[in-house]
Amino acid sequence: MAANTDTRPYGTRVAIDIAKRFHAVLIEYPDGRQRRFRMASTADDHDRLLGLLKAAPGPVIVAMEPTGDCHRT
Repeated sequence: MAANTDTRPYGTRVAIDIAKRFHAVLIEYPDGRQRRFRMASTADDHDRLLGLLKAAPGPVIVAMEPTGDCHRT
């Protein structure tokens, strides 16, 4: 099996560090530009994030990581 040697970025990548009050968001576009910001757990901030992701080029790949014990109920 041949290895994939294509190193170009594929789509828009999003990393979200989930915390209790604010979430840290990093968006990396296919051209290498990055956008970093914090968002609260509010409907307005979630709508703003969705708007950014809907406007992003290519497929969007999202990874989330909980901070501390926020992933537990």
